[in-house]
Parts: sequence; C-alpha cells; structure tokens
Amino acid sequence: MSGIAFVEVRTRAGQEDRSAPWRPVVRNGENHATFYDTRMGNFDANPFPPQTCQTCAASLTGKYGNERCHGHFGFVGMPRIRPGSAHSDSDRLVVLNPHLAMDADRLFRAKCFFCHKFRAPTFDVERFRQALVLADHGLPGDALHLLDTVPTAKGHDAMLNHRRMANEEIVNDVSILQSYVDRILRQRASGCSEEDAKARVTMAQKGTVDVRNDICNMAISHLRSFSGPCSHCTAISPTFLKRGGIIFFLFRKSNLVTNIAKGFLTQQEVSEWEAVNRLHGRTGTYFDGRQMLFHMKNLFAKEQAILGLLYPNLGEPSVFTKTNKVVPASERYKLFFLDRILVPPLPLRLSSGVRVNDNGLIIPDEQTRALSDILGFVEQIECFHTLSANSTNGRSFITDAQRAVNESNLRNLQQKVDEFYAEIVNSFAKKEGLFRMNMMGKRVNQACRSVISPDPFVEPNEVLLPRPLARALSFPEQVTCFAPARMNLLKHCVVNGPRKYPGATHIELRHANGEIRSVDLNVPEQTRRQHAARFFAMAQSGVTLIVYRHILNGDRVIFNRQPTLHKPSMMGYRVKVLSGSKTIRFHYVNGNSFNADFDGDEMNVHVPQSIETRAEVETLMDANINYLVPTSGRPIRGLIQDHVAAGVLVTLRDKFFDHSTFVQLVYNGVGPYIQENVGITLAELIPIPAILMPRPMWTGKQLISVMVRFSSGLSAASDCGREIEGGITLKGTSQIQPSAFDRIPAGSCDAVRAKSGAVVDSTVMFANSELITGFMCKKQLGASNMSAPHHVYELYGPHRTGQLFAAFGRVLLLALRKEGLSLAMDDMFLVDEERRCDLLRKLDDIALDVPDEEATAAPMIADYATKIQQEFVPQRMLVPFPKNHLLLMTISGAKGSNLNATQMSLQLGQQLFDGLRVKRMNSSKTLPSFFTNEKRARSFGFAMGSFASGIRPAEYTIHAMAGRDGLIDTAVKTSRSGHLQRCLIKGLESLVVHWDRTVRDSNGSVIQFMYGGDGLDPCKASTLTAWEMMKDNVVDVSKRFGGDASESVAGAEDGAAAGLKEMRNEDGKPTTEAVQNAHMEQQLSTYPLPASLDKSLSEYLCKKADFPLFRKVSTLARWDAKQQLKERLQQRRQKWVGAFEKTLADITARRRLWALCEPGEPVGLLAAQAAGEPSTQMTLNTFHTAGSTVSHVTEGIPRLRELLIYASVNKAAVVVPVTNATEEDEKVIAKMLRAGVAAKLTDCLAKVTDGAGGQSASSSMQRNLNTGFGKGYHYHVARGRTGMVITVSFLFSRSCLEELRKRMCMSPSEHRQSFTEALKNVVRLIMRSLSAVPREKESGDGSGNTGGMKGGSGRADRKRKRSGPDDGGGPLGGTFGDEIMRIEEGTDSDDGMSERSSIGGGRAGSEVSSLHSDGTDTRGIAGSDTGGPQRRRGSVESGRGDDASDSEAADPDLYARRSGSPARDAEDGGEMQDRDGTDWGGTSMQGVVGYDNFPEIHMSFTKSNFGAVIAPLSTAAAARDGVVQLHEDFFIVNAVLRTASDVIAVIPDVVDNALEAQRMPSWLPQFGSLTFTRLKDKGSGQLVFQGPGSTMRNVMSFLSLFTVGIKSIKLHQACSTDIRDMGTYFGIESGYAALYDELNKLFNRYNVDPRHLSLIADTSTHRGRWENFNFTGVISTSASPLFQMTFASSKRWLHRAVSRGMSDDLESFSSAIMVGERPRVGTASVRLSTDTAILRDVLERNFA
Repeated sequence: MSGIAFVEVRTRAGQEDRSAPWRPVVRNGENHATFYDTRMGNFDANPFPPQTCQTCAASLTGKYGNERCHGHFGFVGMPRIRPGSAHSDSDRLVVLNPHLAMDADRLFRAKCFFCHKFRAPTFDVERFRQALVLADHGLPGDALHLLDTVPTAKGHDAMLNHRRMANEEIVNDVSILQSYVDRILRQRASGCSEEDAKARVTMAQKGTVDVRNDICNMAISHLRSFSGPCSHCTAISPTFLKRGGIIFFLFRKSNLVTNIAKGFLTQQEVSEWEAVNRLHGRTGTYFDGRQMLFHMKNLFAKEQAILGLLYPNLGEPSVFTKTNKVVPASERYKLFFLDRILVPPLPLRLSSGVRVNDNGLIIPDEQTRALSDILGFVEQIECFHTLSANSTNGRSFITDAQRAVNESNLRNLQQKVDEFYAEIVNSFAKKEGLFRMNMMGKRVNQACRSVISPDPFVEPNEVLLPRPLARALSFPEQVTCFAPARMNLLKHCVVNGPRKYPGATHIELRHANGEIRSVDLNVPEQTRRQHAARFFAMAQSGVTLIVYRHILNGDRVIFNRQPTLHKPSMMGYRVKVLSGSKTIRFHYVNGNSFNADFDGDEMNVHVPQSIETRAEVETLMDANINYLVPTSGRPIRGLIQDHVAAGVLVTLRDKFFDHSTFVQLVYNGVGPYIQENVGITLAELIPIPAILMPRPMWTGKQLISVMVRFSSGLSAASDCGREIEGGITLKGTSQIQPSAFDRIPAGSCDAVRAKSGAVVDSTVMFANSELITGFMCKKQLGASNMSAPHHVYELYGPHRTGQLFAAFGRVLLLALRKEGLSLAMDDMFLVDEERRCDLLRKLDDIALDVPDEEATAAPMIADYATKIQQEFVPQRMLVPFPKNHLLLMTISGAKGSNLNATQMSLQLGQQLFDGLRVKRMNSSKTLPSFFTNEKRARSFGFAMGSFASGIRPAEYTIHAMAGRDGLIDTAVKTSRSGHLQRCLIKGLESLVVHWDRTVRDSNGSVIQFMYGGDGLDPCKASTLTAWEMMKDNVVDVSKRFGGDASESVAGAEDGAAAGLKEMRNEDGKPTTEAVQNAHMEQQLSTYPLPASLDKSLSEYLCKKADFPLFRKVSTLARWDAKQQLKERLQQRRQKWVGAFEKTLADITARRRLWALCEPGEPVGLLAAQAAGEPSTQMTLNTFHTAGSTVSHVTEGIPRLRELLIYASVNKAAVVVPVTNATEEDEKVIAKMLRAGVAAKLTDCLAKVTDGAGGQSASSSMQRNLNTGFGKGYHYHVARGRTGMVITVSFLFSRSCLEELRKRMCMSPSEHRQSFTEALKNVVRLIMRSLSAVPREKESGDGSGNTGGMKGGSGRADRKRKRSGPDDGGGPLGGTFGDEIMRIEEGTDSDDGMSERSSIGGGRAGSEVSSLHSDGTDTRGIAGSDTGGPQRRRGSVESGRGDDASDSEAADPDLYARRSGSPARDAEDGGEMQDRDGTDWGGTSMQGVVGYDNFPEIHMSFTKSNFGAVIAPLSTAAAARDGVVQLHEDFFIVNAVLRTASDVIAVIPDVVDNALEAQRMPSWLPQFGSLTFTRLKDKGSGQLVFQGPGSTMRNVMSFLSLFTVGIKSIKLHQACSTDIRDMGTYFGIESGYAALYDELNKLFNRYNVDPRHLSLIADTSTHRGRWENFNFTGVISTSASPLFQMTFASSKRWLHRAVSRGMSDDLESFSSAIMVGERPRVGTASVRLSTDTAILRDVLERNFA
C-alpha cells in the first residue's frame, strides 16, 4: 500500500482553504494535505481554476501526458501512538481489515487465548494440513478420502466399530499420517518427469478450487468448534462475542478461577477488566486492535504450517509495482489489520458529484465525507495519546471519562472503516454495480437505434440504413496505395467532412515510432479539409493513414433486436444507404429470427471497427448463413403472411398468365441476378407455355419453377425431349389437405367430397427443380423443415437460398397486387345458422347429466365443441375455399389458424384460466347473472357467440377475465424465464469444444468426451439422415460434399440402371486436390461412419425407398406372362439398392466429417440459448395434463426452475413399469394399491349425516353429534379465569378400523397401537396450534413414539410441519366457521346449558365429571365408575357448541389434580405417560384391550397450563350420562384439552387441519397416493407413487415385500422425478439419465436438439452430484472469481477471493470481458502466425 499511496491526508473536509482547497493547511509548522491535494491528480471543478497533477508534472514527457492523468492514491493514517516523536509514522494503532474480519473472528474463536495455538489436538490440525497438501498436488479425491477415512482425535473410539476393508490402513498418529500422505504423493508422481508432474498439478489445481475451499471451511469450522480446555496447555479460553463489528471476550467465573489457579491469569488483570467493564456498563471486555494484533501475530508464528495452507496466496500483490514482494507465511498476520486507509484518486472523486455552494465551500462526495469522518476519529484518538504522553506519575491529564470516550472512539473508528469498505463493496454488487453495469456492459459508440419496417424488395441479407444514421456512423479504413480508386473515394470523403455524405469525421496518422496523431475534420472551412487531404501522400512513406469515413453501400453491420434470446437475434447484414427514409428496413424473411412484428419495434445497428471483425461478420454472421437455428437445427427464416397467401393463389390449377405478365414477373424475381451470371438472358429462362392455343399461357407452377430452377443453377429452360440433369427433387405434403374443399349443403349432414382431380395438389412434388404438383403454402415458403428453400440450402448453399427467398418475395408480392386479397363479411358467415344454434344448445346442456366435476365435464364439452367445429369449419362456410379469403389465410398458414376462423364464424369457445374453467365464487355462482350451482357450459365460461354474431355481456366479461389473466401471466413469466436463461448462460458460458473434440469448462474439467455423444453440430447434422433427400438429389449432393455419385444410364434393355457413372475426373489431378483428397481419406479413417447410420441407411433403401423399376407397362406384361414379375421386380430393386448403398454411405461419411463441431465452438452458450429461448413460450403455472401417467407434477417454468435453478424437487413421483401382468399379478397390484396409500385418521371417523337413520332418536343423536355436517366429531369449550378446557369427542367406526387394519397388513395389537399413536399426534397438533406451537417435553411410552412399531412413521409424522389456524386454517370449515372464540379471564356468560341429551357426558376415560369454578367436583376427571351423583348431564353440549357458563367453568388447579398434574409431571422430568401404565398386550379393567377400551393417556407439555387426556367413552358411562345408544359399530373417544384462557382460535378449523395432517403410523412405507395407470397393451401399465415418502428407497422397500417371484413389475426400470434421489440410489449416471429424460419431456414440443439437453445434464452432474445453475452449484465450482462476481452475491465471492488470495487466469468469458480481453472462443481460440519459417515448413511438407 505504501508503494501506491504516498500522500497522507490530515485535513478534514470543510477545513481547507476556500479560495484554494488544494493547498495544504499549515498547523504547528507542518503542512497538512487536504482531500483535494493536486499530488493525487488534476483538480478541475468550477469555479476554481484548473490545477495540473503535481505527481505527473515531475515526469511529464509529452504535451498531453498530464491531461490524461487518471489520478493517484492518497491515504488516511490510523492514530499515531506517539504523535510528537520522530518515529510517530511507524508506530500507529491498527484496525481490523473489514475484508478479513470474518476470518479473524473465526481464528480468534479457534485459538487458545494463552498459548496462542489452536485448541484442537495436533493430530486434527495435521489431518487438515495433509488434506490441503493433497489438494494442492491436484489430488482432490485422495484429500476427501483422507478426511473420510482418517478420524479426528476424538473420533478414534467411534471408528473402532467402523467396518474396514481388508487392506485399509489405520492412521492414528502424526508421523503415520505424514508417511501415509508422502506415499500417496510418490505413487502419483512415479512414471513421469518433473516438468510433466508440475504441469499436471497446475492443470488439476484449477479444477479443485472448490474442493480446496471446502476443505478450508471444514478445517476452520472444526478447529473453531473444539470446546473445552486447550489440548496443549489445558487453559480455558474465553467466549468471543461480536456486536456491530466489534469483538468482545467474556470469561465465565468458574473459568476465571481455573485459569487463575493454573497461573494463566492474575487477579490484577481480572480486576482491571472488571473495572473497565463497569465503567462502560457491560459484561464483556473490549478486544482492541493492539490485543488482536498481538494474538494474531503469535498464532501465525506457532501455527505457520496450517495457516500458510489455509491462506496460501494471501499477501501476493494485486497491483504490480517496482517494490513487489511476497509476504512470508509468518508475516501474513499483518494483512488482517490496516494502519492506513486508501483515499481514491482526486479525478475519480471529482467525477462522483462534487459540488460548490454559494459560499465557495466544496460539498464533498460520499466517499470523501466518509473518509473525513474517519479522520475526525483519528484526530480525537491522537489527542488522547498526546495527553497520555504528557502525563506523569504525579500529574495525570487523563480521567476515567476520557478513557471511556477514547475506547468509544476506537470502536467508532472500526465501525466507520467497516462502513467505508462496505460502501465500496456494495458499489460492485447487484445489477447496478460496477461489475454488471460498467465492466460487463461495455459502452458501444458506433451504434444506432431506430424503428424498423419491412421492405420486400431488399435482399434478405441487406439492411436499408437511412442517410442520417449512415452519416452519424463511421468505419476506420486504411488507405492503400495499390487501390487508387479507393484512395480517391476516401480523399473525397475527407474533403466533404462529417456534415456532407459521403464524408469522414477525422483521420488518424500512425507513425512507425508508435506516435499517433488525430486530425479532426469537423471544421467549417473546406480549405482546411483539402489541406488535410494532402496527408494521403504520406501513405507511401511508411505512415499508416486511417480515414474514419461514413458508412457506405456494401459495408457490413451487426443487426440486433433485444432481448437477444438466441444466436439468430444478432446477425450480420450488408448495408444499403437510402435517402429519404427514416426507418431501418429489412426483408420479411428475417422477422422470425428477431421475433420482430413491425408494430413499432426498435432495433440496433452496430458497426464493426476492424477489418478482422468485418470479415467475421461476413463469413460467420451473415443472415443467409444463419438459415438454421442452433436450437433445433431447423430453418428459422421463411416468408410470412401475404407471401404465403399469394403462393397458394399463384399455384392454383386454374391460374394462368399471358406472355407479358409472365415475363414481367420473372424479370422482377430474377432480374437483379441476371447480370451476375454472364451469358444468361431473360429469354432463356422462359419455359414452353403450358397452353399453346388459342393463345400461349403459363401456369403459376411454371413461375415458381423458374425461380427454383434459377436458384439451383439451372438457368436455361428445358426443351422438349431434353432431360435436365440436377436440380432439387422432393416430395412433401401441403398444408392444404383435400378436406379443405369439402362442402356440406344446407339442411344436410353429409359432406360432398371434392373431385379426385382437385386434391392432387395436396402433395408437393418437385422434379429437377420443376414444380409438378402442390400448393406453395407455409410448409414450402415458411420456416419449415425439408421445404424447397431448405433443399436449396442443403444442396447449393445459403446464398442461393437467400436469392430464392428474395425472388419469391418480389414475384409473389407483384402477383398479389394484380390479384388482390381482402376479407369480406361473407367470408365469416355460415350456411346453416339454425343447425349451429341447435348444436350449441345441446353443448350447453351436455353437462347437466354428468357429475359436477372439472375432470368429467370439461373433456365432454371440449369433445363436443370439437365435433361442431369439424362440421362447420370449413364445410358449412357460406363462401367455399379457396374463394373464401378467411379460410385461405388460416388453412394455408398465412395468418392465424383454424381457431381464429372458428371464433370469428362459429363460436368463441371455452375460456380457460391456467388450463381450467372459471371457478364458482362463494355464492356458488361464476357470475351474478347465472343461477346458484348452475352446471351449464355457458356458466363456466363457454362463449356461444362468435365475433360475427356478437357475444353476450357475461361471455364478454369472462373473455376479458381470461385475457387479463393471460396478460398478467405473461408479465410474470417474462421475469422468471429471463432469470432462468441468465443462470443457464452464466453456468454454461465457458463450455467450449477443444481440439481433441472434448467439451471443457474454464477450469479445464472435461464435461463431455465427445460433444453431444457424437460430436456433431446440430445445424450441420440436421439432415444427415435425410435419406430420401440424399437419394433423390445424389448428383448435387456429391458435387457439394465429394464422393462417388451415380446416375441412371438409359439405353439398357430393361430400362433399369446399368451401373454407376464416376463423377470424379480420372485424369491427372492437381497437387492441391490430391493433398485434399489424401487428408479427407485420413479423416474418414479416423472418423468412420457409425454402424447406426449404416444400419439406418440400409433399412431405408431396403424398406422405404422408391425406385423406378420399369419404364413401360408392356415390360410388366411380358414379365407377368412369363410368371417372372415378382422375381424381376425384386432383382431390379436389389440393383438399385446396391447402386445407391455404397454411394450414399460414402457421401454420408463425408457429410458427417464436415458436420463435426468445430474447435472453439461455444456449445455451452448455444445450449443455454436453446433451453432459455423456448422457456419464454412455456406456461408459467402448474397444470395437470389430462391422461398423463404422472399427474400433479409441476410442469413448465416451475419444473425447469426445480431442475436447473434449485436442484430440488418438491412433488416427487416414482414410476415403476408393469408389463404382461397375469391375473395373480393383478391381485398383488390391487393389494399394493390398498396398502401403499397412507391412511388418515379421518378415514376411521363415522361421518354420518342427517337422515342416515330412520328413527327420530337416532336422527337427534346424529344432529347433536355431528355439528359439522358429517365431520365425525363434536367439541365443547368450558372457560374460566385461569384456563380453558376443550373437550373433543370423536365418533369412530369399528368396521372402518378393521378394514383399514387389513389394508395396512397389520396385526390387531399393532393396529391398535397405531390408532392410539395417531390420536396422540392429533392432540399434539391441536395443542401446538392453540398454544402458538409449544414445545413438547421428552416423554416416556406415552410420548408419541411408536412403541416398537416398525418403520418409524410416527417419528416422521412428528417432524412434519404442523398445520393450524396460522398455517392456512381459516373460517372455511365446519359449522362453527364464523365463530371465533375468545376466552378472556374474568368474563362471565349468561348462556345456560342445553337441556337436550348429549353424548359423552363430560368424561375422559370412564367418566369425566363436571368442573366448577369453586374447585369442587363430584367425580374424578378420569376416575372409575364409582362416585357421587352427577351434577350435569354432559359436557358435550348439543347445538352450536357454545361456551359453558362461568358457574360451570373449568378450574385449572382441579384439572391438574385429576388429570395427572402436568405441572408436577414437568417438575418430575416432563414425561408424558399413561396413568395406569397398562401394557398393550394385556387387559384393561374392562377386559381385553381394544379400540374402545384402551387405557387413558395423559399428556403434558412444557407450558404448565397445557395438558391433555385421551380416553374412550365406556358404555356404562354413556348410559349413566343419558347418551342415546349408539350403533354397535360406533364408539366415542374423548380428548380433554387444557389451554390458557387467552387462546384465540377457530376450533373446527384447528381440529380439521389436525385430522387432515395426521396419518396412521405403519410398519410399511406410506405414500400420498399410489395409482396404476393402464396402457393400451393388456396387462401393462405403470405404478405411480406420489406424495410424501415417494423416494426410491421407500418404493423399493415397499415393492420388495410384494413382488417376490413376480416378473411383470420391472424394478430395474423404476424412475423418479427427483434427480437427487435417482443419483443417490442408483448412481450419478442414473441421475444424469433421469435429468436428461425430464428435460427432453419439457422441450420435446419445442424441437430442442438432444445434444443441448445432454450438455446441460452433463454439466449439472459431471462432478458426481446434482448441481444447480446457481451460486451454490455450478457457479461455485468455477476457478474464476471474476466470473463468480459477475453472477450474483458479488460481496461473497469478493471476500473469498481476497481472503484466499485467489487469482484469475481470464479463461472464462466474463472475466475476459471485464478486463477488456478477447475471450478464448471461436476465432480467438486460434492464432494467425506470420512466421515465414512456419509457412515454408508447411508448404514443403504438404506441397513439395
């Protein structure tokens, strides 16, 4: 720091001279520098005169040297201990370095306070040191294995029981540990030289940065966690506390006594600490800077070995100066402290917003103000030390108050320094920080932005730039003497200047000595510019002259539209400057690449500023070259809208043109290219007319053929009798199918099919570039796979495809102008309106006879609506296709779809919200205009009206709701999908294909050994297996890619192919061609054709390929007469197969070699774009796919965030295939379906409803009991001043319990235990909700443990989140939903008891007596059947369950005495126990233990006023209390709960939530749901496990109990949607496969290439675990700290880089961009060499 900062600032802001703030302030004869001292840079702030930098003035070498000064650092020194002494500057106080404050605190907590060593044993320290040694030698696996197998000093005893391998070595001593590690290092280093070993270690260290950091964190955490006396000196260290960045230490009294007794402390020291603490009113002692420095110095001196490895690069200079030196390990403690604070350079602070007020006082910026505050505390502390130095024994100037103030100043100084550094660190963080806003987002100068508009007459790779924009941009062009015409143009630009087009802004002269001179041409006098033109003569004398001219025609620019989601969003174009235009224009065909719709969108134009960049834009980024999108390898460019409609109209069979029109259309299409082809005239392009008499007429198909033939290189038209060789040949389908011509007459239900001759054009067929049949619809003109332009691209290159698109665009637009295309009202009308109304009425009523369920009604309505749509559109349209222009646009794919035509003519259809129909409100209506609980389709958002007929207000309302929902959904989706793509791009940005075909990251780690598994580029390999295209165009394919091609040779007797004609010239070849062929053969031998491709080719040729087996029908008749027809056809087919198989295999091998991904390709970025761009189209919310195997699984963006961002699955599902199941297997599956689903306690309740019984008494009983309308329970509340008693009576069914027992495969005793355990858990949940989640005491056999139950489900249930009123329970359930009971102390109630009969008496157990406020009772709360007379008939009141009167309120003390006294239980240890302790296997007082006579259970909680008793209601007690006799299948269990009196809760909701959350414990693994989805094959399907507990381990454990001997259930094919579960159970390769399958399912509909998905899955799992693309996963494993800082949590990564002393080798893209370097990717991955010796060697080796 002293090497870069030499100006000490000693004057606070505001104390400088107002007239000259840069002048030093003189104090006591010393000059004190201000914050505006000119030695820190130029001072330029109005209204002061500018001052030059005094530091630069001493070494000024040029005229402009001082003007370019960026400033110099100053510093604020910490307080001097002896301000007046000669060595005051070297003896200063220190403050803790804020960047290392956390590490210093951890070290202080880990060290011994007295012996200054780590308190942990030496073996533990050495264990971590040796692990770091192994990691530094590039052996992370051995380092982690060492930590796993070698225990700590305390862990030796535990490791004795560890199962060891036979040859495993026991390491339990420091010497043994050192020899063990030395042996590993020798083994790894054997067999290689020292240089190779160093190179290997250096490479391996980059990939082990995260492992090393983990070991360091583990070491510090372990050393810190070592408690108790020091293992070296047995002293007891204090406890360290950190408050507001200040560290205090505190000794316990017992520890002080021990340390004093052992001599580590003196009583005087302790007394001094206590006196200071009393002065400040605290208990801890302040740990000041000098003490911390002393302790840290001794720690580094005694633990140098381990600390040197924990902080290996700490102290290495980050700023290179002349005095650079590495700080030794023993001196690195100094870096934890600061004795001076850097002051930023003066120009930097002046640019941050310095202002001057009216009084001439400078208002400093925030940094200067913070430094001034620090300087203020420094001055106060120095004053204290001055007084202290002048004090003597007889006279002291220091008082206790001053000492307290001084300590406060020291703490405030530390806090101010922390705040200053925190502000600096915060300036780097977040999106607005320096990293992402300024360093990653570079400012672009030569760029412009304007509104875009389409232009069909421009070339597809051209952009029309308005002249004002062309004049505002410039390109640096070097003047060359060998191009005089170009030199004259540049000289003309210089003379014109920057204001006249074409002109130039300035010229630059670069001399051989490195001097650069710039001449500005923005001068008003033309003579001065003419004088500047004389510099052109210097170009011949060795001076490099560069002219910054305006943009001219032919220049290359980069065109971009934001957001840049994928590679085609930024492409290169050729400029064409247009005057009079104000918008940027380009061709329609590029709209899909940019996702531009010309509705006011703006786009950016960037001008490259070098010849190299211009060449890359032209050869790599040209719009024609980017015809295929890397996401899928399919076309992305195509004609749209009116061009498609015109293509259909032109290719109709009745469309003809006369000679003049046809020639005019042809000339408009190919006229711009005729001049480029020498010797071709327009007359040669005109084919023979299709109709000769009465006048020549040409068809539209001939017009299309001319365009395609010209783009194919077949310029001349075909004459009669002459066969054309070459040209594209394809056979595809049209989007216009024969059903488009069908008609249904009015009043009829039968469709009138079109004639067979009218539907031939549904098949598109090209033969030698001649359109034979078919419509030119969207499949042929748009961005469609294997269309005519796609064939031209594959056969003749991208620029021919661009010419074809341009010709199509001009021809079709001109033809459409002649034809016209408009939409009339008749195009939207139907023929039979009456039938439409009848069918829509039936559709409205179709849901009346089905259950009112979404899953049932919605599919029926959708199916019926589809049938109506198929009947009316297009068959019942008033104007038929193709005269109906609405149908013409929708059917051809020009605009809209069939849904738009349906909404305009037939019906608006079903309005959906997140895939579901509109839901009813609380009033049971969807809208106020409908009836209550109405089931008609209209009431659920089905709009019967159309846009032509009009819609009703209710339909309009729901339609607007759906539109608003979609708008909000899109707004939310955009931000989440954007964050998803950013995470993917940051995590995959550094993945590049290397020269050995491997994919590696910036650490050098291998992600894939072959990109995508085959190493092929998705764009180049998209048609690698398009066998039909290659067979039909074998000649043209062989011309482009080389190889042996064959063509049929006519003249053979049978008309079949006579052999292969060699395309390769057999004469002498040039040397270069021979070398190229030799190299190609070498590559073909290195990368032969895979067997899979060879097999696919053979299968196609043998089974699918079509061949011309004969030419004349007479030949077939002759063969048939000889009974040789089948044999001859087979022979001919075999000849064709043999002729093509070898040729196509050779061509495919060459194409595959050409399709290999090039080294330097940024495949990681392409994969991130491929996954991120389609994610914007995904639905945001979770939806349930109808008929899906795994329902209720998150889809869309939420699922992607689970897989890629969080690496955690919330709703996991396990799928187990079942194939060919027998009847016995079906029975086992049925048994599993019953046993696997977790049973809830609510399944055992007798949920009877009113009217279930026939007798009035029974009905009265049911009404009194089931106040919740069939919930199966009732409750009563008794309140008092000190507590509240709630009695909940549950009505259970024995038959339900018995059925549940059989389903759970449990014995009676096990199930009874499970039943009572569930009861206790329900009570726990209720008490947690009522008591704000009280913590239950540890209990005995009544504590809720399963008591010997197998499986431990009860423990898992207790750990599960409890639900209650605060967890979603609200006034929604039960009869008492609107009654919120507030029990207040001292509140009386005037309500009396109901005189009607009640069930359950007031008993818990045999009886529950009445509880009174005076503390008296007549019966025990859980006593025997004997007792006094009953005071009330029951505590469970019928009706609404109101509170009891105060005269009958509960007495908490009485409850405590009678219910086992929870307060006493708490004092006795808090055990929750059964009163009588009856064993489950024995008998109770009533006889055999059963569901209805188990012993009462008493539960206590940590809060003394909370308790519970659970007991069944005995038959005798029920009869005595007047309870109506229950059915023999029913019985009652009472739960009496005592709570505080101030509880606020909705009791029904609390009970409902507890019952819903509680499941019956079982020894079997339990799942939320278990279903069997059947497939079409008989006996086949899938077992689907979902819900909590759906893990592979549980599923396999469950299935192993049922599938013994059953082969139909494929356990080895089981798969889970939880990737981590798959990787843990089956291994990481299984996790990779599961992740790839999940990604493939999500992106299947978006045609994302599998290579991208496999790369994402490999990146996430290549380290042996499932990692997310976030700062806790893939980002954290990078060895580039700058890359990590640009992602997120910049402060975290910056702290780690500073504390660990990490460096960055700029291998990642982000780090290289931050510092202005070129990322090592693409063309930057190679280097052009101009060494003549290397060039001569290459020429001699290859061409000699």
